Amino acid sequence: MVSVKGYARKKKLDYPNANFGFLFSLVKVNEFKGFNDPREDEKYNFNVADVK
Repeated sequence: MVSVKGYARKKKLDYPNANFGFLFSLVKVNEFKGFNDPREDEKYNFNVADVK
């Protein structure tokens, strides 16, 4: 399983310091039963050309 979280620095720093980052967490699984594709969910719109 993969979990991705985004973080923003509370006190912004000047360039070239990073003010944003990501945490990737991996968890070992013994069996793969399927997946949920967020592109098939009406909650999210991944079609950039269709964004209003």
